[in-house]
Amino acid sequence: MGDAARTVFHRERSVTAIARNVNRLPGLFMRRAEIGYNHVRTRPTVRKARPFTPDSRARSPADAVSPRPDMDNPTRSELSRKKAIAAALAILTREGAGALTFDALSRESGISKGGLLHQFRTKNGVLEALLEHQLSEFHRIAADYLSKEGAKKAEPTLNAQIEIFREAVNQPNSVARAMLAVMVESPDMLGRVRSSDDRVTKIIEDEARDEELALLRYFAASGMAFHTLIGLTELDGARRNRLFDRLQDEASWTPFEKKGKAGK
Repeated sequence: MGDAARTVFHRERSVTAIARNVNRLPGLFMRRAEIGYNHVRTRPTVRKARPFTPDSRARSPADAVSPRPDMDNPTRSELSRKKAIAAALAILTREGAGALTFDALSRESGISKGGLLHQFRTKNGVLEALLEHQLSEFHRIAADYLSKEGAKKAEPTLNAQIEIFREAVNQPNSVARAMLAVMVESPDMLGRVRSSDDRVTKIIEDEARDEELALLRYFAASGMAFHTLIGLTELDGARRNRLFDRLQDEASWTPFEKKGKAGK
């Protein structure tokens, strides 16, 4: 084959190959479309670094109860509320009522400030929740005591109240600090506590053989508890518990009882 013939042969072969590939182009583009391609190259997605949030810090005692993703909204809300209350009590114990802010509560609990505002609205809302929690805890302590030792007592309500004061002092982050915070920040809220206390003292008087002696024991336990909570006493735990034991020891108080009901 001469040079001219060879040139013509290769040119025809190239044209045939181009034509064959052109005929394949529609199918090629269709197949690319089917697997998610197109003729414009897309930019790769860049995953941003996760920003620091309160949840990424070291866990605090308030993290003991955390909502799980599979929980319904009411359950998640209740657990978040308990977590916030535990965090608030930790702040009150460590730094006092003046340090209880939404920013501090968010840092301590790991709950966003927006979430806390949605739950409590205002600082008074936090204080009301703390008081409600305190009264609930006091009722639980009393019920537990009355179902055990208290069932054998001649003055069960008085002894249950003394047990409440003992437990309130012995708790690491005492629920009784809620009342101290309210006294400082919003004393008008104490009306609910006064109403509850009035009902309790009325029952104590009704059960007592000597009303005044019963009230003396009640206020002795109350004073010892709150002196401890505000740091005005240096009694160690063992001695304090012995004093609570003596206040609950009905036999040791019998010789001091007056006969008949005291006048109002």
